[in-house]
Amino acid sequence: MENLTVKREGDLLSVSLKNRLDATNSSSVQEALEPQLKGVQHLRLDLSDLNYISSAGLRVLLFLLQEMQNRNGDMELHHVNQMVMDIFDVTGLLEDMPIV
Repeated sequence: MENLTVKREGDLLSVSLKNRLDATNSSSVQEALEPQLKGVQHLRLDLSDLNYISSAGLRVLLFLLQEMQNRNGDMELHHVNQMVMDIFDVTGLLEDMPIV
């Protein structure tokens, strides 16, 4: 998948999202990540190259956050650009998202 890079180191999964996370690709991103979460306690998402996120993309992030909370793990969002921050703010998710 061209807008997704994944690297696994022990119980840490690092994911880099690129371009857009929207209705056209959010389900395939979730389907690609879901099986890779097995044994993961720490999920790090690099959003530095994410230019746009829609409500479908937000659902993927919320799914991942819930999955990590269910396994007593953690998730962090790194390098969140202002456009994505504004979307988190407008949707009321800014306080819920673990932004580092």
